[in-house]
Amino acid sequence: MIIPPEQAIDRIVSEYLSKDLQIQQAGIDVTLKEIHYFVGYGSLDLDNKNRKLAKTIPIEIEGKEHIAPGVYKIKLNEYFKLDRKTIGILFPRTTLLRNGVAIYAGLFDPGFEGYAEVLMHVINPNGVEIYENARIGQVVFIKNTKLLGEYRGIYKKSK
Repeated sequence: MIIPPEQAIDRIVSEYLSKDLQIQQAGIDVTLKEIHYFVGYGSLDLDNKNRKLAKTIPIEIEGKEHIAPGVYKIKLNEYFKLDRKTIGILFPRTTLLRNGVAIYAGLFDPGFEGYAEVLMHVINPNGVEIYENARIGQVVFIKNTKLLGEYRGIYKKSK
């Protein structure tokens, strides 16, 4: 069952910028806090003993910024706190897609708590102009009828 956004806005999502602008018909718009450019490589393995996150540097956004084609890590303004029966799925806003920009996100597991990070891919060869706090995606929360396993990864309560 999809949780109506009016029920999720203060219970699951906090630190939003504008309840009136961000509540949509089926989900909640999420907004851009930071854009980071990748300057290093990461490492993945089976048991996370060799996990390494790619080094990034923030891009300063003062009002607006022209973002060149490429792949960037995005940090969101909103704080998520999911219970053990709820998952979250984030989709790009269609305005991004119409401008040649895609957003990729993993599933928000039951028990996840923290600030989300997603991947932004500027495919448009001319880049894109992005303003501070732009709405870039929409998150939908789905409730299960029974308890699910709880998220225990390193990003719990991420900052």
